[in-house]
Amino acid sequence: DDNEEGSLPTIVDVEKTSKITQPSKPLFHKYNEKNDSDEYYVEGDAKLIPKAENEKNSYHRSIFDAITKAKDGDTVTFCRDTTKTVVIDKPIDLGNKAITLDGAGRTLSLGKKFTGSAGIIAGANVKVENVTVNADGIDYGIVLNGAESTVEKVTVIGANTAAIKAQGKVTMTGEISNGNKKGVIVELVSADSKLDLSGATLKCDDYERGAPPAVKAPQSAFGKIKENP
Repeated sequence: DDNEEGSLPTIVDVEKTSKITQPSKPLFHKYNEKNDSDEYYVEGDAKLIPKAENEKNSYHRSIFDAITKAKDGDTVTFCRDTTKTVVIDKPIDLGNKAITLDGAGRTLSLGKKFTGSAGIIAGANVKVENVTVNADGIDYGIVLNGAESTVEKVTVIGANTAAIKAQGKVTMTGEISNGNKKGVIVELVSADSKLDLSGATLKCDDYERGAPPAVKAPQSAFGKIKENP
């Protein structure tokens, strides 16, 4: 309602009229030039970067929430203020979405209630990059079930069977490390699998004499492995 000329506006005590909830993440400041106003928003733990240029980035409370909202071609990553070690109680499952998971240099650590045989699972053509998976006590760090996958700058620690289990065509770039004594970095499960290592460096930190080779695959698949010259 308009105030009469010369009268003072009504003062409202916000604390008494609304419940203010302290966000779990800090508020970030942004100046809105169009409206000449200050805006504050909660960034959250994860960021969704859409493929479509006409869509804006969105922020989500967890990497799981961001994956749920993601569409083919999108990128899901961790935000700048997310802790360096992210504890998960279930696998990060990308489902059948052809998306990119950018770990942004974070380490995934298994919580006490973790259930599953791998830290990251993908059923479609995906890219997984810039992440460390502490897979101590489970079989695999990453399982790739899509027809075509890309892995870049990934480290897996302590997986019982192999750092990465894959089928279809897998392209690896950058340094791919496995910090366990079994030495197996990639396990190809299909005779039709193809592995491109031409742009990758495989590194086994705790490799023991007599341990299995860095790549484990059906005999017929070895002819389809392209190695770094």
